[in-house]
Amino acid sequence: METSRKLILTFAQGEDNQDNLTLYDYKEDLTDEEIQTSGEAILSADIFAPNGKAYTAFKEAHRIVTTDTTVVLED
Repeated sequence: METSRKLILTFAQGEDNQDNLTLYDYKEDLTDEEIQTSGEAILSADIFAPNGKAYTAFKEAHRIVTTDTTVVLED
């Protein structure tokens, strides 16, 4: 059994657009406060502008945890 984690940060790009930044294998004990602080730091650094549109607000974040279990088939 294998478990993987990803964190999806969603940023607004003006009024009508948004962009997701996906981070894989974040640390297990990551707190909501750390996520908030990180999203705000990314926003204030102003280093991303997908399709020429800068991030204007940190909207939300989602933790996705997936467990992959192999099914053993009998011959």
